[in-house]
Amino acid sequence: MDGDNWRHKQDRLQAFLDTHGAGTAPYRVDLAEQKLYWVDTFGLSLVVADCKVLLSYAHSNRSVMMAWANSSLAPGSAIDRLEGFHDFYSDFTPEDVWLLASDCGSLVEAEALYRAPSPQSWVMLGLWNLRPGGPEQFHSASPKLHVQTVLKRLISHPYLAELTVLLDNYAESFLQLAGHTHKTTEFEAPLKDTARAMRNFLSLANEEQLESLRDGLKQLEATWDALP
Repeated sequence: MDGDNWRHKQDRLQAFLDTHGAGTAPYRVDLAEQKLYWVDTFGLSLVVADCKVLLSYAHSNRSVMMAWANSSLAPGSAIDRLEGFHDFYSDFTPEDVWLLASDCGSLVEAEALYRAPSPQSWVMLGLWNLRPGGPEQFHSASPKLHVQTVLKRLISHPYLAELTVLLDNYAESFLQLAGHTHKTTEFEAPLKDTARAMRNFLSLANEEQLESLRDGLKQLEATWDALP
């Protein structure tokens, strides 16, 4: 019965988007503001929904990270921890991911679900308060301060095992920013370059090369310092 309920919810979402000319429109996500926008070819908002992250799914190893366990997400953008759920799941199919997201969505009373895909992952969002765009327009504020704060945190992090996890998580979050919030802006390329460099640094995540890893992060920090 719950599956039928979600099919109806998703059908209503699609019908609302179609009605407002956003049925096939691109989207932008602002997790800091917890809003999802569907925009036209000029970047003007057609439809807006409030949103929170339910979970993310990595294609590379078919693993799921629940939103509350993802320290790289903007404050307030994740749903609260739900009883009876683990922080991580492994060996999940796409169908498993939808079922898990539906279970979470039901408990947080989401009005619809939305899959925000990238080449590396899916981010499953819960949606509320779907409405026409009108005066609510998407604005991609500079991510510079956020990236600098993350890099400073990583450079000074004392524990190697945790640093490895944080490198991978933040690299993924920067790719999501590049692919959604800052897509087609001047920050898309720097975010992608930073994420790729951080993933490459994972090969240096051992005690013997830890200083080389930190030096690499400092070089990234200097690159962002030079950006306007």
